[in-house]
Amino acid sequence: MGQVVHGYGDVCQAVTELAMELESPISADEFKTLNRCLDEAIAQAVTEFARQRDLSASDRGTERLGSSPTSSGTCCPTPCSPSRS
Repeated sequence: MGQVVHGYGDVCQAVTELAMELESPISADEFKTLNRCLDEAIAQAVTEFARQRDLSASDRGTERLGSSPTSSGTCCPTPCSPSRS
């Protein structure tokens, strides 16, 4: 997770450095907007990371119980009825 935060910090630094190189100053309001957007991106990345980690842990727990799709041969907890045409 630390890499994500540092990566977005690098984006912020690159944007401000580019603005200085191009002699195109960033206003305080623009900088606040940039930081708000980066904060939101970090929050979303961390949330997704945690969600994926929790899913992975849940899958490992299910496999230990012998209820994984590969151990039972089906993804459904109960038998499915054949579809009627």
